[in-house]
Amino acid sequence: MKNVVSLLVVLLVISSICLTSCGSKGSNQSTSSKNVSSNSQSSNSEGNDNNQEDNNTGDGEYIYEPVDFEISASVNFLNGEDYGVFVDETANSSCNYGLVNTDGKVTIDSFDEVSSPKDGYVVCKDAEGKYSLYTVDGKMMIKPMYINMTTPSDGYVLCQKPNGNIVISTVTGKIVKEFNFSIKKGEMDTDDLLRHFKLEPFSEGLAFFSLDGMSLCVDTKGNDIFETELELKHPYVDGYAVFYERGENSEGYLVGLDTKGKEVWRKSIYYDHWGDLYFYDEGDIKNIILYKSSKNKMFGAIYTSGKEILPCKYDELSYPGNNKIGFKKYGLWGYMDYNGNEVIKPQFTYAKGFTGGVALVKTKDGDYGIINEDGDVQFTCDSDSMTYFDNGLILERGLRLLDSKGNVIYDADSSKNDDARIYGGSGKVGINYFGGSIFYEWDRSDSPTSYKYFKLIKK
Repeated sequence: MKNVVSLLVVLLVISSICLTSCGSKGSNQSTSSKNVSSNSQSSNSEGNDNNQEDNNTGDGEYIYEPVDFEISASVNFLNGEDYGVFVDETANSSCNYGLVNTDGKVTIDSFDEVSSPKDGYVVCKDAEGKYSLYTVDGKMMIKPMYINMTTPSDGYVLCQKPNGNIVISTVTGKIVKEFNFSIKKGEMDTDDLLRHFKLEPFSEGLAFFSLDGMSLCVDTKGNDIFETELELKHPYVDGYAVFYERGENSEGYLVGLDTKGKEVWRKSIYYDHWGDLYFYDEGDIKNIILYKSSKNKMFGAIYTSGKEILPCKYDELSYPGNNKIGFKKYGLWGYMDYNGNEVIKPQFTYAKGFTGGVALVKTKDGDYGIINEDGDVQFTCDSDSMTYFDNGLILERGLRLLDSKGNVIYDADSSKNDDARIYGGSGKVGINYFGGSIFYEWDRSDSPTSYKYFKLIKK
C-alpha cells in the first residue's frame, strides 16, 4: 500500500516535468490565456494569493477558497474521497502516514502504511508490521494483530496471522472462520509467509487466497467454493472473475469463471508485457477488458462476461470511459461506444480515453487539444501532459488546474515563469489534484516543503 501511495505522488510530480504549456490557439482558450497573462504580470508579485485573484473570479465554472490543514504534507484525495492519505515528510520516524479530511482535520496519524479509504475504512500498518482496521474518522475496529490484511469489501476482510493462518473477519472484528495451514513455528518467517501467500479482497461476496499458485475461493461465511491453479487477474464483477492460463511464447488464455468456478468463456491472447492487457475497475468501466489476440496481434474489447464489445482488429485502443473507447486504425484515432458503434470518426493522430466528458487528442495539424463527447475541440495546447477527472477538471503539467473549456482555475505560483516552475529545474513549485473538492500547491524551494490547500466551489 505504501508503494502505491508513493507511486501516485511521484506520478503527479513527474507530470510537471514537461517543457511546454497550454497556449491560446482557439477561441475557447483566449479566456484561459488572458488569466495566465494577467497573473504573471501582477505588480511586484507580492505573493501567490494576490496573483491568483483574477483566476478566482474568472469565467470558469469553479472558484476556490483556502483551507487550514492541521498538517503540512502531500495528500492524496483519491477518487474525490472526503478523506485523503497524507505523508508527513517532517516526521522523525518512518511512521509518517495518516488520514485527513477535506476540512483539514487529521483523523489518523503515525502509521507506517495507510490504505486508501474503502467503504468508510482504512487498513493501517504500524511500526511492528501489524495491520489493523480503522474507520475514516479514527475509530479502531480491528486491533493490530495480523501480518497482512485486505481492503474491506462487502463488510469483510481477509487477514493473515503470524502463524500463517488465514482469517475471514467482519469489519467489526468478529472472526467468521480461520483456515489452519499447520505451519510449524519457525518454519516460515513473516517475509516467507507474505511471499508464499496471496490474499485478494472480497468482491460480490467471494474472495481468494492462494498458496504457491493454488487458489481457494471462499464466501463470506467461510465456505469453500472451488479451487483453481489459474492466475486471478480480475475479481468478480457482474458474476464473473477473470483468470490467466499461461501458454508458450507470450501466448496464453483469458478464462472467465462463474461464481461456482465453472468455465464460461476462454480467449486466446498475446501477453508479452503489461501493455497487451488492461483491466478497469471503476465507474462505468469496471467490467471491461482490453486485450491483444494471439491470432493477429490486434486489440479488441470484451466484458468480464465474455461478451464482445469490439473485435480484435484495431492497432491500439484507449482506456474506456463515458461509454466510449478510442480506437486506432490505419494510422488515425476515432471513438466507438460500448455497443461497437462509431460515434467519433477517425481523425486524430493521437487520442486518450474519455473521463468527465473530455478527452485529450492530437489533430492532423499537430496540435494537442481537449475534445468534448461530440468530438469538438474545446481548446488546444502544446502539451500532452494532462490528467483529467470525472468532474471534467484538468491538471495541466502539474502546474495549472483548468475547467473543461480551458479556463484557468488556479496557476501554481504565477509570479514565476514556466521555466522557473518546472520541478527539477531552477524552481520547484506545482499543484497536486486527484479529483474531488481539494487541491494543493507545493513549494520545494522551501525546506521542508511548504503546502497551501484549497477547496473548490462550483459557481
